[in-house]
Amino acid sequence: SLWVITADTISNVSDILRDYEIDHNSAFSHFNASKEDILGNYRSVIDALLERWGTKAENPMIMDLRALADDLKRITTERSN
Repeated sequence: SLWVITADTISNVSDILRDYEIDHNSAFSHFNASKEDILGNYRSVIDALLERWGTKAENPMIMDLRALADDLKRITTERSN
């Protein structure tokens, strides 16, 4: 189940980031939460997944999770458009 949760998280966050690159902050308008809450939630999920996976080098998704965490951090600190 950890593989499925990880893959789902990668897919969801990738979609959000792609939409954000196109539509900026309006990409969050269809959610029932603020941009900050959505990004904070996904950062927490990614942190928990990374902790759960530990240092299992055989998991190729760890690098994806880390990259997505960096991207979420970047857009969290960007000014509103």
